[in-house]
This record gives sequence, C-alpha cells and structure tokens, in this order.
Amino acid sequence: MRLYILLAVFMGAIFAPVRAQENHATWLSFEPEIVALDGYLELKQFYGPPGYGENPKADQVETALIITLSAPISVRGDSDNPLNAERLENITHVQLNCANERIDCLSFANKNIRVTGTLFAAHSGHHFARLLIDVRELSEML
Repeated sequence: MRLYILLAVFMGAIFAPVRAQENHATWLSFEPEIVALDGYLELKQFYGPPGYGENPKADQVETALIITLSAPISVRGDSDNPLNAERLENITHVQLNCANERIDCLSFANKNIRVTGTLFAAHSGHHFARLLIDVRELSEML
C-alpha cells in the first residue's frame, strides 16, 4: 500500500509542472503598451440592440472580428484608468477594433494572423469579448 502512495506522489510531482505550463498565460498590459497577438481570426455574428439576445426576433444582428488566440493571455489592471482597472486572466478570445482605415481587417478573416496594437477592456454593448485590441498592424501568419 505504501508503495502505491509513494508511486502516486512521485507521478504527481513529475506531471504537475506539465499541467501548470499548459495553463500558464502570458501577462500583458493595457494601453498604451503595444502588444502582438497570434491566432485565428473569424467574423462572428452577435445579437445587438435593442435587447442584445433577449428577443432574437427583434434584435439587430451585429458582426465582429474575433481572434482565437494561439495561447491564453492575461492583462494587468490599470488603477489609473477606470475602464481598464480590472485585471483579466486566461483570455482566449479578443475582439478587433479596426478604426484604422488603412487596414482592411475583413480581408484577414478565416486566416491565422498576427495583430499588433493596444489592449482595452470591453465597456459597451457592441463589445462582444471581454478584451479588445485597437489594430495598428495586421499580417497573415503562414
């Protein structure tokens, strides 16, 4: 019986670091820090006003570009900015804010991409992910 217990403890000690590494997220900061994120970009549909899904027959349908990250990230809260004060952990999806008219963000849908920009927390009914990125650069990853 002691042998089984020792074996279980030994095996747990060997494999525990592997599980911890799998769940490890890179820590980033909110704007103004410029970050680069890698992942798969998709154009997704969400319910919009007036009920944001409470009454699908009457609600508008909105679209948003969402990147599914290659690896989760976490973002440190910024106590100087009330909109970004909360830290966000283990984020796997980020919505792109494509205000830069020079970049045709839609042309990158359904591709593996790298997006560079600044992060901010969702604060509107039109934000469909907890975290967004103001896009500065966008490129396809081959």
